[in-house]
Formats: sequence, structure tokens, C-alpha cells
Amino acid sequence: MEKSRLDSRMSSMRYCMDVAKYLDDSPQHFIPLPSGASDAEIQQARDQHRLSRKNVAHMLNAIVLEIAIKVIWELDNNEDCRYTHNICSLFGELREKSRGELTEIYDGKLAMLARVEGTDKRGQRIKLGDLVQLQSLQEALVANEDTMKNFKYDGDFNGKSSAMGSVIWSNEILWTIPPLSYQRIPEALYHYTMGRVEEASSVEDSRS
Repeated sequence: MEKSRLDSRMSSMRYCMDVAKYLDDSPQHFIPLPSGASDAEIQQARDQHRLSRKNVAHMLNAIVLEIAIKVIWELDNNEDCRYTHNICSLFGELREKSRGELTEIYDGKLAMLARVEGTDKRGQRIKLGDLVQLQSLQEALVANEDTMKNFKYDGDFNGKSSAMGSVIWSNEILWTIPPLSYQRIPEALYHYTMGRVEEASSVEDSRS
């Protein structure tokens, strides 16, 4: 397991995380419009642009989750991870301690997201956890494979809603979540994985 390989993976994970966070949390973007566009055309362009940002961020967050599982797998098994998008299988091959720590991170952030409140069309307050069904970690691992294989082609948000980014869904309805004040799952996964890499590097240095 080469240090340069882990460094490259962590850099890729960081780039995907940072760009996804920017797309999710930065509502002001330049949108090209034809001269003399009507109000309806302007609104349609805004909606389309917002959806395109969410699609890209959703794909990037899937990459973050896959890299996190693969890096932890390599650290736990001390060998290069096989090429696969089936991270649910890889998760099952992690050490019990790693599975427990990842589950604790995911479940904690999931609970925080489920408690976030918004206002529905009737002006009543509603929690996100009551609005949509959010994926458990196991469900997220399974869904991530489909995202990596198919989402880049069909753009379909399938099954239970993801807790990874700022778009949630139920059936054919999509909602976008405004910027949140707490650290979300992709960032938490990155910092946990980076901590594990640094810990392994420290141990390796002490042996040399």
C-alpha cells in the first residue's frame, strides 16, 4: 500500500468534497440568459441551473463515499483495494471498529438532518425526517453503487432520499436544502478518513 496512492485518493476525495460543498452552499451563480428573456424563461433557467448543480454535487458526494470506504478498506486490509463500485461488500470486509466508527458518524449526521425544520406550502413547520425517508448507512452504500454506475447517464434520484448532500426527494418531487450550519456527512467522512491515513502514516514512520 503506497503512500503516494493514498495521498492521491485523499486529494481526489478532498476536491470532490470541496466542489460539492461549493455547489450546495453558494446560491449565487452567473446564469447566461438570452436578451429579452421573459420572467417565465428566467425562472425556468434558474430552476434548471439549480437542478444541474444538485446533480453534479450528488455525483461528487457519491465519489466521496466510495473513496472513503476504499481507503479505509486498504488501511484495514493492508493491500490495494480491488476495482469495484460495490462498496457495500467492501464495508462488510472492514474491521469491526471501522464499521462501528463509520456507522456512528453517519447515524449522528443523519439524525441531525432529520431534525432540520422547514416550512411547507401551507406555512406549517415540518421536519425533514417527517417529509422524506432518509437512507440508512447500509441503504446508502447500496444506492451509491447505482449512483456511480447509472446516475451520470440517467440523472434519476431513486429509492429513499440521500442524507449526503442538500437535495432530498420523495417519488417525483425534489427539494433543495439551504446551507446548513453543521458539518455534513461528506466532510465528516473526509476528516475521519484523513485522520486514519495520518494515524497509519505515523505508525509507519515510527517503525522505519
